[in-house]
Amino acid sequence: MFSSVGYSKKEVAVNGQAIINVTLSDGEALQEIILVGSRTAPRSSVDTPLPVDVVASEDLISTGQATFDKALQYRIPSFNTVQTPVNDATSLLDPYEIRNMGPSRTLILINGKRKNLSALLYTQTSPGRGETGADISAIPTDAIERVEILRDGASAQYGSDAIAGVMNIILKDNVNQGSATLRSGMTSEGDGEMIGISVNNGSEIGDNKGFINYTIDLSKTNLANRPGTVDAEGEFGDFVYVDPNDEFGNPKPDAANIITGNNVGMASVNDFLTRNPDANNINGSPETASSKFLINGGFDLSDNTELYFNTAYVYKKVNSFANYRTPYWRRSRAFNPR
Repeated sequence: MFSSVGYSKKEVAVNGQAIINVTLSDGEALQEIILVGSRTAPRSSVDTPLPVDVVASEDLISTGQATFDKALQYRIPSFNTVQTPVNDATSLLDPYEIRNMGPSRTLILINGKRKNLSALLYTQTSPGRGETGADISAIPTDAIERVEILRDGASAQYGSDAIAGVMNIILKDNVNQGSATLRSGMTSEGDGEMIGISVNNGSEIGDNKGFINYTIDLSKTNLANRPGTVDAEGEFGDFVYVDPNDEFGNPKPDAANIITGNNVGMASVNDFLTRNPDANNINGSPETASSKFLINGGFDLSDNTELYFNTAYVYKKVNSFANYRTPYWRRSRAFNPR
């Protein structure tokens, strides 16, 4: 029995022959190939010179996240953004990573044009420490038509600041497809309540020669606090106990004034933590309020000339807490609990 894909089968009797010559005739056309095992539609365009991930606006909005960077984390596997519990000014814009590389290694484009980096330098112990990144959370999710992410070969085309990849954010330009989105939710612990509303609409300019598309986004997120329980011995070792000897084992000049672990110091720590098991710390996602207004527009001046623009106004108010300064924190090398 001889067979091959695309040809008709042929059965030939051997009958003791040492050599058999067979010619197969063309058969029926190959049926449609169906790939199984994928639960979602393909995300990457593979017919381009390099694979490009394309995420539509509907996919971002369906995540229910309050900001664009958090929504993108649910749609791009190699994209990651974190919200550390105590990060001071970093709360204004969370650092993000593509392929575990810092925010300054990803080139951010808006309608194909470079978006400037922010002036905030990440100094906390968070991803992207020592770098700066563009504030993509300031872009309203409802203002985005699609997001194109190029990773392979990005630096070869765009330079060294695109080592991690290129993210091109395409803004909406429709004039007759207005929409409104309401978001709400809370954590499983019953805090961190979030509510947001976003409106997008557009209008023609002139005799169908141009367009203007605008988005208004208002959101409010309450504090989510997860301080945990503080260990008394750890607190005593970190903030009360002072080693009377230097790194070479020699007594320090003021060793006589240093408390080296008496019951008075430990009793002070135990007494405070008995009344305040979490040491009054506030560790969690901060309280955030934001107002975003974005406009995208274009106008045809001639057959070969187009005037285009996009601008945004973003207001953020963030209450980011630090660790509580307990009474037993030593104020100098010689700590006196009295």
